[in-house]
Amino acid sequence: MQNRKNIAAARIADKCNELSNLATLHGLDTLALVLSMGVLEAKAHAVHASEAHAGEDRQRADADAASVNAPRIVGCWNWDIASNKIYGTRQFAAFYNIDPRLAAAGAPIELMIEAIHPLDQNRVADAIETAVRTGDDYEIEYRVIGKDQAIRWVRARGRCWRDEEDRPLHFPGSLIDITHEKRIRAA
Repeated sequence: MQNRKNIAAARIADKCNELSNLATLHGLDTLALVLSMGVLEAKAHAVHASEAHAGEDRQRADADAASVNAPRIVGCWNWDIASNKIYGTRQFAAFYNIDPRLAAAGAPIELMIEAIHPLDQNRVADAIETAVRTGDDYEIEYRVIGKDQAIRWVRARGRCWRDEEDRPLHFPGSLIDITHEKRIRAA
């Protein structure tokens, strides 16, 4: 059953990606953004389903420990560069202390930056600027401060998409919670 779900998620991701590219080609930027979010959501589902399926083959106690401690995707985003609005999943919104309705409708990217640990904000801003300027993949680890003031570590990955004239359009990506991994390394 899980394998069918993984195959379906992969097919949906491929179709969303194909349609997003077609929408971008025809100047339908908002539709392209929504479809890009579909790609990210489908990939996140496939990763989560694969991890859950692998856990079924282990003893229950080991599977429970792995699911609590393993890095996991905690959200996806798509930044519309022209409007400077970031669209995110409910999980993304919760991680960055953003109202989920605002994240779904498009929040100013500054709200996301505000949740990043002050000592990491400049480094994250520089990495985003470099990815937008060069078109290189974006991958960075940094701290986020939760509503409860707890510090969580994330690994963010994304890429800036460009139009046919090489202008930055939007920047989709995903977040992986690596807090447990960081704590183990620090111990």
